[in-house]
Order: sequence, then C-alpha cells, then structure tokens
Amino acid sequence: MKRLLLVSLFSLLGFIQMFAQFGSCDPDATFADSTFGVYPPPLNDANPDGGIPEKACLNSDYFFTWTLKIPETIEVPPLTVQVDSIVVQTSGAISNLPPGMSYAMNPPSGVFLPADTLGCITIYGAPSVADSFDLAITVRMYGPLAPGGQELTLPGPIPPEAEGLYRLYVEPAGSTECFVDTDDLLAQSFTMESVPNPFTNFTTIQITADRSEDLNFRVHDLVGNEIHREVINVNTGLNNVEFDGSHLSNGIYIYSIEKDGALISDKMVINR
Repeated sequence: MKRLLLVSLFSLLGFIQMFAQFGSCDPDATFADSTFGVYPPPLNDANPDGGIPEKACLNSDYFFTWTLKIPETIEVPPLTVQVDSIVVQTSGAISNLPPGMSYAMNPPSGVFLPADTLGCITIYGAPSVADSFDLAITVRMYGPLAPGGQELTLPGPIPPEAEGLYRLYVEPAGSTECFVDTDDLLAQSFTMESVPNPFTNFTTIQITADRSEDLNFRVHDLVGNEIHREVINVNTGLNNVEFDGSHLSNGIYIYSIEKDGALISDKMVINR
C-alpha cells in the first residue's frame, strides 16, 4: 500500500511540474499590433528566419510557443470577414507532432476570442524519434458568414502570406545543435522554497539568487486558473516573498517564478 501511495505521489508531482510549465503559456506581446495569424510566421521566401528555429534533441525535453493574434475582422479578398471566435481543439489540432510530444494553450479551452486579443499554443515533450516533422495547426473560425465554423489550416493561404513551413527538426541525442532548456538555465541561478509548507494562511517564498533580477511570480490552482501574479525584484542572496493564501481553499497550488519564458515551479499546500 505504501509503495502504491508513493508511486501515486511521484506521478502527481510529475503532473504538477508539467502542468505548471505547460498548462498555460504567455503570448508574446510584441505581436500585439500584428494582423491575424500565428507568430512567429512560417518559414517561406519572405520569411527566411521564420518557422521553428530551435531544433529538438532525441529524448530530451523541448518546448516551443506560438502566439495567436485574433482580430475582430480578417481580409479574405474580396471580403472582410467578421470573426466571433477561433477554436482550437484541445487534442488533435496539431498534426504530425513527433511521438512523445503534446501541446497546451492559453486559454486552456482553446476558444480564442476577438477584440484584437493574443493567445498562445505551446508544444512540449521529449521526442522519441529523430527526424524532421512538418507541423500544421487546424483551427475553426466562427462568424456571421460561417455560423457552423470554417476550418483553416496554418500554415495556409489564409491569412495572406501565411503559407510556408513549421518544420521541427529532432536531432540525435547529444547533438550540439539541440535546443537548450532555459528553464534549466533559470534553475541554475535561482532556487526557491515555501516556508512553512503546508501552511494555513500565510507562507514565505524564499528565493536564493546568484544575481539581481525582476521576475514574474505566479500562483495557479490545479485546474490551471491563475490566482496570483506580481513582478518581484530579487537581489543576490536570500529574498523573502510573502504570500497570503487566507482567501484560498484547502488544497495543492503551484507557485512559479518566470523570466523571458523560462520558468521553475513547485507545489505548496494549504491545510487548515
């Protein structure tokens, strides 16, 4: 029985770590003024630096994030088409993913609303086959001219100039061309611990840093809802960040620090 509980605990912790990293993603705000589409744009003659620039390595952790721009209208010559929503299915929407990889979205439901908002999709995992993979994202656009939804594939002819390739290369293990996990690099500079843990109402996040930095501090529940976010400034050495969980229910929560897309996370438990 103890062995079963231990295995279950490690499985839960593994899920928590994976969920904290990839249960949601942050869109790249630099694309806020872009037109409808997926960014970075695909690799084509007009975008020789587009597509997926970083190569994966066999059986090593990898992730890559697309930012989606969802406007209120898109130009489909000769028409201007109103967009009510863009829907990406939570499974099967990205074709030709390497074995061992999956994807997650923000919003997690995959329902991207207009009003010029940004969303994102992250592919992640440890690919188990070394090869090249041409990926495609299938979305469904809803609007007055398509009440039942119009399927679009990205890359594709709509929107204009969106044709090309999202080609992911998976290199053999040990290749010097492989993606470097910035999460690991962040973990080399910062460690963190929640004290006490479990706690009733208040805990202190102790962050030890080897350099001064502004970091995003976030807390999520296990469903993926973000319940706290703030920018913290840490200095070299020990830093204390007080967290008030008095308004939260008993349970497990994920806290994380993030910088430029790199993230490290851990769990904390409220038990009254």
